[in-house]
Amino acid sequence: MYSQEEIERKRQQALQRQQQKAACKPPVVSPSNAPKNNGNSYTSPKNSSSSSITNFFSPNSNRKSLGGSNQFKSQSAYKQQASANRYNPISSNKFYGTQQNKPPLCEAECSMISVNRFTVDMSKYHLPLIEVFKSIPTRNYDPQTKSWNFHLIDYDMVLQKSMQLKSEVSFKGIPAYVLKFFRSLENKVNLQKPKPNLSRLDESLLNSLYPFQREGIEFAIQQDGKILLADDMGLGKTRQALGIAQYYSDDWPMLIISPSSVRYQWSEAIIENLTSVPIHSILHVTTNREPIEKCKVLIVSYDLVGRRTDELVARRFGVIICDESHYLKSANTQRTKAVQRLATNAKRIILLTGTPALSRPIELYPQIKMLIPNFMSPIDYGVRYCAGVQTKFGWSFTGSSHLKELEIWLQNSCCIRRLKKDVLTQLPTKIRQKIILDPHLIKTATKEMKESAKQMQKENLNGSTKHTILLQYYSDTAKAKEKAVCNYILELIENRASDDKFLVFAHHQSMLDAISSLLQSKKILHIRIDGRTNPEARKQYVDNFQDNDKIMVAVLSITAANAGLNLTAARLVIFAELSWNPGILTQAEDRVHRIGQTDNVIIRYLLAKETADDYMWNKLQTKIRVLNEVGLDQNFDMDAASLEHQLTSEQNQTTLDVFVESQSSSSGDKKSQMSSSSVSTSGLAELQVSSDSFKDLLDIDDEAFNEIDLDSIINSSENQS
Repeated sequence: MYSQEEIERKRQQALQRQQQKAACKPPVVSPSNAPKNNGNSYTSPKNSSSSSITNFFSPNSNRKSLGGSNQFKSQSAYKQQASANRYNPISSNKFYGTQQNKPPLCEAECSMISVNRFTVDMSKYHLPLIEVFKSIPTRNYDPQTKSWNFHLIDYDMVLQKSMQLKSEVSFKGIPAYVLKFFRSLENKVNLQKPKPNLSRLDESLLNSLYPFQREGIEFAIQQDGKILLADDMGLGKTRQALGIAQYYSDDWPMLIISPSSVRYQWSEAIIENLTSVPIHSILHVTTNREPIEKCKVLIVSYDLVGRRTDELVARRFGVIICDESHYLKSANTQRTKAVQRLATNAKRIILLTGTPALSRPIELYPQIKMLIPNFMSPIDYGVRYCAGVQTKFGWSFTGSSHLKELEIWLQNSCCIRRLKKDVLTQLPTKIRQKIILDPHLIKTATKEMKESAKQMQKENLNGSTKHTILLQYYSDTAKAKEKAVCNYILELIENRASDDKFLVFAHHQSMLDAISSLLQSKKILHIRIDGRTNPEARKQYVDNFQDNDKIMVAVLSITAANAGLNLTAARLVIFAELSWNPGILTQAEDRVHRIGQTDNVIIRYLLAKETADDYMWNKLQTKIRVLNEVGLDQNFDMDAASLEHQLTSEQNQTTLDVFVESQSSSSGDKKSQMSSSSVSTSGLAELQVSSDSFKDLLDIDDEAFNEIDLDSIINSSENQS
């Protein structure tokens, strides 16, 4: 039994505990007793509570109420959490829930697939958007690509209805400048210009034109003499260019810009095809000090244009022909800036090249800009067609996107391109073969080859470093392949008929010297063209190979003799080494496979396993796929070519695998050198270059070699020796 005093004492203690517990809870504010906000006090939100405030600062929604002996400990933790959140506030986009943070359920993007139809590519299936597409009158579904396409007249309807789903669909339309161009094409079709009359051309030229060449001239005239003539190599671009230029002879004087190694061939072409042009009115300028006299036709090299720009601009040439216009692929080079200045004053601009873009669509932009001054900006072009992205170092336009749309744009504005297989069926087929050299003759066990192979196996190498390593590997591979290549050529000579001529292409001077020494030791009459040939004597040596039945072999530098030569007396082309881009290789092939060839042409690539050939071949195939997608077909799929192995002492030669015809073209001439049967085996000293000199070499390709002054290197090497 408790006494009355003890009961009263316990009751007081219980009341005291209840008061303390009530003091820890914030008051509940109801609409009836909520204090009015006079601007100086804070009013809690509706239905606020201690738990809602706790949850605002902490994700723990099951936090227990404070009380008992844990009262002060919980209050301390609460204050610490609140203090921490002062310096780490939540994002404001979470105030109204998380719905707006969810990415769109579907991404849709428009692009042109023909002159008057566009497609919408979706990232995933989206039923509401499909229902929108089904409501469009000109709808069409392609089951192969699983995409919807529509006529351009319904573009606004598609855009308007699709934007109603913007909470679920991210819809990217066609840029305004692209839309404007394609909408204007329908008006051009309705206002088609009449077929031009070519009777003003010299009879000798007009009568020698193939039907497709006449079409090329007519297309250029319909474009007011501003054209990118990108026909396959060997289809007579020079003749077409002269026909276009003569049609606009009232706008002369004419400037012809070409690689230095073929500038004299242009004067010969004019004399042969344009009989109305006097010989004395054609002027070559080859040095900085040579005066630029008054003439009808001036022929200069790209390098000279960059050094004498002001003088040439002052002449105000009305017609400009740029041979091998892919030399102008970089907008930042001196030669491109010089030609752009000249183009601003010219009424007619004719660009000639077998490969307008050697590696990337961005290389087309400077050429298109010369033909269409009001063309889109570089950034607009790069974003639309080069998958442009903005990095901390600026814009990057090394990719490719919307290539079909770009192809259609070019075909309907300034570019014409025909392939041999499409327009010249009387030409013989070109057969490519891969020859795997005898591995027992490949010196892959040397210290240099092992080190290069080891370096190439490393991961996480940046582009510049990897290119430099591959460049060294490329040089070491040439030395490792010399014995096997010479052995293959020796077997070829011994087993071929006495009147069968062939070409041998290589890049490094050491390889060229080894092949020349072999031929000289076997007393095989041959010519050699490398980086030291006098351009004036070039044609004489080529004529000797063509006309002299005793000269059996032409030893050629890939960079110096891949263009400007007609060597149809041969029907076999051998590549002892690879080049950095497929265009240079196909251009070299076409020294034989061109107009005038009456036999089948066989192309053989001598490859060595476990060398730089393995890496370079993959790079070549990657580049060619991009060019094919934009419509600049470079069918260079060597994986489908025939394959055989070099005979060894331990094994017999295997049979050929599947064979496929493959054709394409390119360009890029350099200075060249040729000798007769008694060829000197001395050559250029091995080039030693820094990684900066060959930055992005695999993508820049032959332009890195264009900047090398071979004459200076030769003189320097001779002085040192």
